[in-house]
Amino acid sequence: CSGARNCSDLACDTGCIMTPGGAQCFCQPGYKVDTDNVTCVDVDECREWGSCSQLCTNTEGSHTCSCKTGYTFNNGSCVTENEEPILFFATMHDIRAMSIHSRIYTQVSERHNISWPAIGQILAFTHPFLTQVEHNLPNAVGVAFDHQDRRVYWTDAQGGKETIMSKKINSYEPDQLVVNGLDMPEQLAIDEYNKNLYFTESHLGLLGVCSSEGRGCHVLVSDLDQPRGVAIHHKSRQVFFSDWGSSPFVGRLGLDGSNFTKFIETGLVWPNGLAVDQDTDRLYWADSKLDVIESIKIDGSDRRAILTTRSIHPYSLAVFEDTIYWSDWDSYEIFSCNKFSGKNFKVLVKEAGLRPM
Repeated sequence: CSGARNCSDLACDTGCIMTPGGAQCFCQPGYKVDTDNVTCVDVDECREWGSCSQLCTNTEGSHTCSCKTGYTFNNGSCVTENEEPILFFATMHDIRAMSIHSRIYTQVSERHNISWPAIGQILAFTHPFLTQVEHNLPNAVGVAFDHQDRRVYWTDAQGGKETIMSKKINSYEPDQLVVNGLDMPEQLAIDEYNKNLYFTESHLGLLGVCSSEGRGCHVLVSDLDQPRGVAIHHKSRQVFFSDWGSSPFVGRLGLDGSNFTKFIETGLVWPNGLAVDQDTDRLYWADSKLDVIESIKIDGSDRRAILTTRSIHPYSLAVFEDTIYWSDWDSYEIFSCNKFSGKNFKVLVKEAGLRPM
């Protein structure tokens, strides 16, 4: 350290310490040393990833977090004011439901005194023991849920009888919505406000749309290679979908099919599930080849890797409150982790010996 400048040589705002590189100024928490190396300036914590669950207000030397309407602030996170949130997902032959916090499996075909706030794009996986929304389905794949109508939608990819179906919560008979023109319907997304149903068709290579009653079906994007995930951002009125073919990408377009562009084209190999966080205006996706879950703002900025430290093979993805949920094609499990940091990794459902579709 001989010859290095001393603290007496600096006019630090707050304080100074000696380091192997010489004297350095330091600041109180909530502040940082400015470019002049002596002045302390406020840190804008609201620019830091994950500093708040939803809304952030920067203050001098600190910041405050708050929540949007319908949420309350609890232990640093914004949580829904509704009762127990429910996760719907497809098995090979069933549509199931699980209460997220209590892990209770609920018989949704009968009346119960619970609320049903679903979790965005729904997981698709195979588990035989959960209580059923609908059972004895030959090959259930994708699931979506209409919060307003309390109706579950799903695709059935049974060879020769491919169908898109729906069922009202607490009703007993499912409705067949689309019975023609399908070959391998996969994942679904519901536009609850305009009552339209968007779906990917992997064998026909298209992104399609029908009314929520199964009428007026139309091809929005054709000549795709291997389309799979689909999700809607309601505020910007955009549809996002993934294609894991030879030139993988995540595409986006208007709800009416206009302005189709390839939103993400780099750093992808097998992009599978998609999910939109409506509260933070971010898109999440899972890449089953790279074993990673990533996120990006709807405007295309601030791309971040959320989970990179585990060997995963995610198929479908969901996001709710501060948590990401996904089904794993290799381990036959349903997992979750924090949507900002990838921490708090959990196994929600574990059942060995099963085979996903």
